Amino acid sequence: MIVSGLCVVALGCGAPGSGGAASVAVRDSAGIRLVTHRLGPELDTVPMSPTMSIGQEGDPNYEFFSIRQLSPLESGNLVVANGGTSELMFYGADGRYLRRVGQTGDGPAEFGFMTTVITGSGDRLSVLDPRRRRLVHFDSAGVFVGDESFAEALTSTPPGGGCFFPGLMGVLGDGARVVRGWGCIQLAGNAGKRPTLMTLEVVRPERRDTIGEFNSTSVWERGSAEERPGGFTLIPFGGVMSWAIASNRIYISEGMDYEVWVFDERGDLTGVLREETPYLAITPVDRDIYLEERVAEERPHPDDVPFAERLGAYQRLIVSHEGELWAQWVDRPTDSGTSWTVFSPDGSMARRIVLPKVDVLAIRGGKIYGHVESALGIQTVVIFDVPGWDVRRVSIEMDPGAAHSSCG
Repeated sequence: MIVSGLCVVALGCGAPGSGGAASVAVRDSAGIRLVTHRLGPELDTVPMSPTMSIGQEGDPNYEFFSIRQLSPLESGNLVVANGGTSELMFYGADGRYLRRVGQTGDGPAEFGFMTTVITGSGDRLSVLDPRRRRLVHFDSAGVFVGDESFAEALTSTPPGGGCFFPGLMGVLGDGARVVRGWGCIQLAGNAGKRPTLMTLEVVRPERRDTIGEFNSTSVWERGSAEERPGGFTLIPFGGVMSWAIASNRIYISEGMDYEVWVFDERGDLTGVLREETPYLAITPVDRDIYLEERVAEERPHPDDVPFAERLGAYQRLIVSHEGELWAQWVDRPTDSGTSWTVFSPDGSMARRIVLPKVDVLAIRGGKIYGHVESALGIQTVVIFDVPGWDVRRVSIEMDPGAAHSSCG
């Protein structure tokens, strides 16, 4: 994706409430707004200890495996999409277990394979089930209210070769589906190169609008010379395509550059958010730790495992309930935490925040919701306070509605 012909119309400095001195340049051309931030060295740091934890090994009401999504609700309750049992598990604002709904199966309130949960207007919960190609809907109390197929929104004819399936990325506020087409991996001769492009579309009953073509991942490696086509993992430290979908905006990053593309509900490009920051090099220590982990996990690691030439940029995008965009930097093995850039809803302000190493899944009401995992694979939900968060500071320019995020 390339934007050209943009001219400078404003230059300001200082992002109120941000961590570190910052300057921002705004450019505009043909309705496309390019916002470039230059952030100072100071960071907001989240304390290592969470304000609340939910989880207890051996207690089925508090034991989690393969958490797919955390959905904080207006009531203060928290919904945990526990993929290990295909259930939505409800907890009070104090962390107390309330109820659970769902199970594995083909019934109306059951899941073939639970992947994530989209929180919509009125805190309606829509569970994405790619195996059955259905959205399964519950109200905020966990009462089943219906399901619907999204199969008709997906392309059905594979282009051939080593390709992974099309899928539903999210749902806009008016019910339009944001979908990805077939993504095909280049199987040979691709050292340091990107695979073929993936097409993204906005699908409504009456029309399909193409968002654009994007690099679905940076580069890939074959696990071993004998491995069948399709047995691939990401080349270490490269960027991955990530996205976040709100009610009227679509955010996409290809992962190798510090920039996020902003599209409206029709799929038209309306803006680009950029950070002016040096790219990070991959060190010999990074390589050594990565290879040691491969050996410990008993995965093949041929001598010619390719590495990216430098660290990727963003690896995950999340839209908070209040409309802020959180972009997680690609981290390295020696990092003690994870770095995030937080953009205001209109993109005019940005700040850097460092979090503990947790898998963040949601941000709402000044709280960060994520999970950590034990050596046995048992997960614990952890909740942190957003540093310096003030609801009066957050300019709500969008109905957060069906905020949903993921990564490739």
